[in-house]
Amino acid sequence: MDNPLGSNSKPTVLLIASQMPQQELGLIAQLLQSQGFARQQPADPKGAPELVFATADNTNRVAIKFYQDIGALRLELNGDVAIKIGQALAQYMDPLTAERIGEYFQKSTSDMERRIYAILLVLTYPNATDAMKAITKTYFDEANDATREGVVQGLAFLETPDVGTQLEILERNYKDTPIAKLCRKAIDGLSDRGVIRESIPSFMKKIEQIVDDNPKAALEAIEKYEAQGDAPEIRALHAKALRLLGKTDEAAKLLAQISLADPDAADAFCQRALLREAQGFAQNALQDAQTATAIDPTNTCANDVFTRLSLVVANDSASQGDKRAQLDKLIDADPDDPNLRIQRAELSIDDAPQNAIDDLKTAQKSAPNDPRLSLLLAKAYLGIHHLGAALEQASIAQKTHTPSQQIDALLIKPRVFLAIDDPKSALDAIHEIPAEFRENPPIVLCTAIIFELLGRTDEANAYYKTHKSNIATLFATVAPTLYTDLPLLRTALGVAALDIRPKPNHPLDQEPIDPLFKRCRRCGALSIKRRTQCRDCGSTEFFEN
Repeated sequence: MDNPLGSNSKPTVLLIASQMPQQELGLIAQLLQSQGFARQQPADPKGAPELVFATADNTNRVAIKFYQDIGALRLELNGDVAIKIGQALAQYMDPLTAERIGEYFQKSTSDMERRIYAILLVLTYPNATDAMKAITKTYFDEANDATREGVVQGLAFLETPDVGTQLEILERNYKDTPIAKLCRKAIDGLSDRGVIRESIPSFMKKIEQIVDDNPKAALEAIEKYEAQGDAPEIRALHAKALRLLGKTDEAAKLLAQISLADPDAADAFCQRALLREAQGFAQNALQDAQTATAIDPTNTCANDVFTRLSLVVANDSASQGDKRAQLDKLIDADPDDPNLRIQRAELSIDDAPQNAIDDLKTAQKSAPNDPRLSLLLAKAYLGIHHLGAALEQASIAQKTHTPSQQIDALLIKPRVFLAIDDPKSALDAIHEIPAEFRENPPIVLCTAIIFELLGRTDEANAYYKTHKSNIATLFATVAPTLYTDLPLLRTALGVAALDIRPKPNHPLDQEPIDPLFKRCRRCGALSIKRRTQCRDCGSTEFFEN
């Protein structure tokens, strides 16, 4: 290795074996101060990894790091005076040049020694690129794992901007080995500390591996990465994480921005297709999936979505039985597909609610944040008279529902209270609905039923008359399977059109609850008996069980 102390075009690096770092740091500080160097305050006092001294005119600078793991001081010298100081220190200390370390390496007798010398060797170079060029053949390719690990650790200690690139090259070259895992650990550590910015391809690969199982962690990592600089390539993954977390409005907004900025972003169109499918807009979703496949015929996600949605749209005119039979075949072939399970649950909710619950719980395992699940579960639980569970899911649905589900989600809570003969609470639930939705026909009909149950006949009649022409259709939407025989409602519908099923005597008895818990009347959440206020919504009213 050439003597680095002869050039000031870039920082000169001096590595010194250190047996007594505190004393040696004190000596260096005294020497620097005698030559007009002053201690610089670190930008981040808590996390500063180095001591920095500089002259008043900032033309000379010395940065000192001590690596406790390897017992070495590393000096970066800028400027003529700083280099002279380095030369002076070299007279009193034992500088570790690449040649000296190489000699030590040849004489080493243990893997531990080789690992330490490999770390020291890397640190003698000013940057990771130069280090890897110089040592790859002798100290990496032909070395054992202990030496290779030392090289990786040395790169991590070096902390120059090109470290990430070199570590990623090693990770690719030594795929599926302990060295690759160590490189990944070093990359993640340096990235987390803000020392480097991981390359976009490497970061995307990492996020793709975790986003489905842990979208929250993926979203946090993405936001942190984007804070370091623009990365258009990862926006589709960002939208996917938002979608999986049920943040549909944010996901839709981001996907609109992507498609506008890049009309050829196949992944973005695929993600929007999945989002629109979850919102119940199958035809629009199919169009997006078709666009994605046209842009990139090899896109696996887009092809899968297009195939599935083509079937869904084609079956819109098919009978319920035909649709269910087709879905049965598809689920037999792919039992873990959550979208297929959700579609079959939608068909089963009215006539086989327990089957719907089984499908929804299976879908929940692979797509826990799908915004359709809570509403469908609320409807299904209502169908089997598990009213507390329906109430709990309704509370979730109101927070996560999609636009196409909005009215249904808002109606669940009043329907649950009607089912337990509590019209007063049902009316309170109606009043909780934002004013802009209360004139929606299904909500109007539900309000009319509540007024009749409360004996407010004039108000009930007025509401019934508002939608007299389509009240039978609305009645089916509200699904009043648990309502009592109401004369005004029967008159509005016509006796023949009304089929009221008997209400269970004790619907809550079908939901065993641990004796230590009680269920909130407002949101359905469970609380321990001694609590006087619901942790979720703050209500002080609970069901007795």
